[in-house]
Amino acid sequence: MLRFRIVALSVCICILTGCGRDGFAPVHGQLLYPDGSPAKDLEGFNIVFEGTAADGRGYSSLGIIDAEGKFTVFTNKPGDGAPVGLCRVLIEPKMIDSEREFAYPIDSEYRSFETSGLTFEVQNGKNTVQFTVEPSKKNP
Repeated sequence: MLRFRIVALSVCICILTGCGRDGFAPVHGQLLYPDGSPAKDLEGFNIVFEGTAADGRGYSSLGIIDAEGKFTVFTNKPGDGAPVGLCRVLIEPKMIDSEREFAYPIDSEYRSFETSGLTFEVQNGKNTVQFTVEPSKKNP
């Protein structure tokens, strides 16, 4: 009976904390334009979170943006999330092949951690974030 209680308590803790591996937490989000519409033209692009985990190592976590501008971030396997703490964020272009990329429909500043201006504080447990991105000034 004691073993059952310990297992039940462990399952409850896992559910309440998001059940990620130590130092990582699930992150789901959406990219929007300033008018509030989903960034649908970013479908197939990657969003990358970069942060330092509890083990002191730097990690890059990736999410593939869907047709509604939504994404789920993972580091090593689906659902494991991003490192807990402050993460810098960028949006990688969608590639046609290994050398050519699709047109980048948002300002080019989002290509780099240094210029994107996007950050997110990942907390223990489940995380949801919305980023507002500016369309490229080259697009009509």
